Amino acid sequence: MRMVLPILLAASSCAAPSTTAWSPATDAALEQAGAGRAELEKALEHFRAAGDPQKLAAVEFLVQNMPDRGYARLGFKRADGTEVPFEALDYANLKEAEAAYDALEQEHGSLDYGKVDGVLDF
Repeated sequence: MRMVLPILLAASSCAAPSTTAWSPATDAALEQAGAGRAELEKALEHFRAAGDPQKLAAVEFLVQNMPDRGYARLGFKRADGTEVPFEALDYANLKEAEAAYDALEQEHGSLDYGKVDGVLDF
């Protein structure tokens, strides 16, 4: 038995590293990803398999910096904070968009432009 233990220890130290092991920072981000974890791991594995360390490092950087990040949806709001729908791309030109905005202000009063809500990456 004394000979078996050193042999097992030596064999385990020579084993190939796990192909799913990521840096601690990437692992921490993946832990927070919830339902999106599988897609993030798929992207990481894709770039690992491609053999381009620079692209893999770039994807790891993005994943590591996703927690507590997201985007803000901006729009027009009335004084009471209620959102007033307005899609600038619905108009053929600036003049039409300005006319539509003026009509909204006639209907709702002075409008504020700002953050309507925010969405975290995960």
